[in-house]
Amino acid sequence: MKALINILVLVVLITTANGQRILLVDNNPGAPTDDGKTNSFVYNDLPSALLDAGSGDILHIKPSPNDYGDVTITTDNISLIGIGFNPDKDIPITSVIGKIDLDASNVRISGLVVDVIEIANATGIISVTGISIDGCQVRQIFAASSSDFADNIIVRNCLLGNNIGNNNSNRALDFAANASNAIITNNIIVGSIGTSGLGAVTAHGALIKNNLFLGNGDAMRRAFSVLANSTVNNNIFYGRSPQFSTSSTTNVFNSNVSIGVAAGDEVFPPIGGTGDTEDVNNIEGHPVSPSPFTDTNIVIADAWILSWDQTLDPTNAAAWINTGTDGTNRGPTGSTLGFSSTGTPLPFIKIFNTTEIIKQGTDLNVTIEAQGN
Repeated sequence: MKALINILVLVVLITTANGQRILLVDNNPGAPTDDGKTNSFVYNDLPSALLDAGSGDILHIKPSPNDYGDVTITTDNISLIGIGFNPDKDIPITSVIGKIDLDASNVRISGLVVDVIEIANATGIISVTGISIDGCQVRQIFAASSSDFADNIIVRNCLLGNNIGNNNSNRALDFAANASNAIITNNIIVGSIGTSGLGAVTAHGALIKNNLFLGNGDAMRRAFSVLANSTVNNNIFYGRSPQFSTSSTTNVFNSNVSIGVAAGDEVFPPIGGTGDTEDVNNIEGHPVSPSPFTDTNIVIADAWILSWDQTLDPTNAAAWINTGTDGTNRGPTGSTLGFSSTGTPLPFIKIFNTTEIIKQGTDLNVTIEAQGN
């Protein structure tokens, strides 16, 4: 006699003493639904979960082949958590959202694939603060693009501006003058790939550090559009010029590297800028060959391939290693937390292998491999 063994992975949904809840969002075919019982926090669509979410709640958005659609966040102090933009597991499905209108404060968005995030762009004038975006792949992030205000924004360990099935003709990050105190760190930034020369980033009063700016070396591939009152430290500009397409005012450039751009485009401001200063530790026009990366597949291009490894070659990029302003590497492998190519924010099961059909009374052998973060 043969018995079919169904193995269920149970997710325990807990209400803590302070009222914080974990809400599971799952739009996979055949996913469990809310059974109507008290404290049953299971949702088949993200808008319904956001409607019920309260301050302190965490929404775990399950990987799915189905897009979770467009949403608006208006509840302060919540977190949306996915599995990462490139999970290292047997079936690397991600959690995909179309557009997020983020009109709330103290919100974390982590481990998701998102087309567009708009921070503080509601009808009327609003002000949001304390926004954290990490471990995500996002084509465009806008902040305070109208008369709204945004403050204290962290964008970390993200793949930004990379095509998600679209021809990206816009900036990867467009932070208007009303968006202040932004930290943009340990990201891979592609940005505009059109011929308009929009650049990859617009920012005011930002700290931009340990990023890899990527382009195809064309003169129109600018890293910045408008840049003002910002500090630019320890970045690698690989096929994307460190110069700007519109204006640059009162910025500081320290310990950066430019590589693979045309002569004249590899020069760091203050060339053409107003009040900009340049530290002597910038490296301009580093040769492309031999490759500065251990992964020689990395090329100057308009898209980042998820399988690429940005680890620096200890010989060819010796001048980049442990020479940043903080004594760590230049580029996304430096700083306190180096770039993770998976973007995974939480522990997860990588491999779950078992025999589906066994004889009655026979032991069930299961192999589980997990990754903790």
